[in-house]
Amino acid sequence: MSVDSIRNRIIRFAVPVIFFLLPWQTRWIFARHQVVGHDFEYGIISLYAVEVLIALVLIVYWRLQIKKEYEKQIGFVFLFLIFVFITAVFAFDKQLAFGQVLHVFFALVLFLLLLDQRTCLKNVSIAFFLGLLAPILLGFWQVVAGFSWSSTIFGLAQRDAQILGDAVLTLANGTRILRAYGSFGHPNIFGGYLVICVLSLFAFFKNRYVIILPIISIIFTFSQSAWLALIISLVCAFIVYKYFNKLKKDFFWIAGVFSAVILIGSVFGVIAINNFGFDQSSISERVEQYSQWPLIASESLAIGSGVGNYIYAIENLNPDLQWWEFQPVHNVPMLIVGEIGFAGLILLILWFYEVDKINYSRLPKKGALIAMSMCCALLVISGLDHYLWTQWSGLALCAYVMAITVRID
Repeated sequence: MSVDSIRNRIIRFAVPVIFFLLPWQTRWIFARHQVVGHDFEYGIISLYAVEVLIALVLIVYWRLQIKKEYEKQIGFVFLFLIFVFITAVFAFDKQLAFGQVLHVFFALVLFLLLLDQRTCLKNVSIAFFLGLLAPILLGFWQVVAGFSWSSTIFGLAQRDAQILGDAVLTLANGTRILRAYGSFGHPNIFGGYLVICVLSLFAFFKNRYVIILPIISIIFTFSQSAWLALIISLVCAFIVYKYFNKLKKDFFWIAGVFSAVILIGSVFGVIAINNFGFDQSSISERVEQYSQWPLIASESLAIGSGVGNYIYAIENLNPDLQWWEFQPVHNVPMLIVGEIGFAGLILLILWFYEVDKINYSRLPKKGALIAMSMCCALLVISGLDHYLWTQWSGLALCAYVMAITVRID
């Protein structure tokens, strides 16, 4: 058997295996940085087992076989990576910044592997769904039992509804129900993966009943951002399907205005809810984060405080906060401006534009509609949370959606 034959057999399953294992957070931790004398999640420098696998798969693929029509999209990938690297050079904490650059690098490599013509998107989608089955079962156990054990091998932290700090739903009688984490670091991340899984199943599976399990699982995450993302993305897909011919002439203007409304509305919506006096600590914390952002962003509008360094920018601004109050702003575009400046945000917007332009040419075909709904779901999540930028699992999820958007028919 020739080397090429062996390589082709491995390639057939390589990227699907990556996505099957993606939900598990197994990693090697190299360093823990502190803020006001305490360790914090965003100060951990680590390498995930899946990232090592991505490097090995890239070696197996060797020369990527990507269509020439994707040259612009690939060009922006390399341009963005170079820019992120430059921001790391000028960051407050360079070691932490380069640790985050590594995660961005592997997410972009994953995007390129998915663009390779030898990668079967349907197989990847099947593996993505199958890989979430064990986390779904674990999530059910967490809600029913109220706890789950830790595991270094599988990258699981201990969860307990009675421990302060774990995400719970508190009933009127004081009962604390542990939200479903699955194998992820937070229920919102699990919810985001389940939303993209549901939309992906619409694209590649004829049997619609398979979506029932991930949809039920979204309920048990009690993730508002996940539900909003799913509902808004499906509504948008329906509107485009029904009225695309009428919207076609001004589609990009409409899409731009819609994106701005979602992102700006998410900020002012939270502020409005807080002003109405709703007793939710998470709401008041987000409003406080929004009030910090203009001061942090104004420190370096061009290249920001450095990738992965938003927490240190907060510490530099207000070192008297308690350690648990140091949190990234729950809005990805705002966070990106804070870390890599407006120039970095513009580069990302241009990349997304080039990706969506390919998908636009296929509308209103089924595949293009579903890809558009996936992007819409990420847009909603990006306005309400930060994990798409701060967490490896979020970066990988973005890579999956962007590649699907480029390649799906």
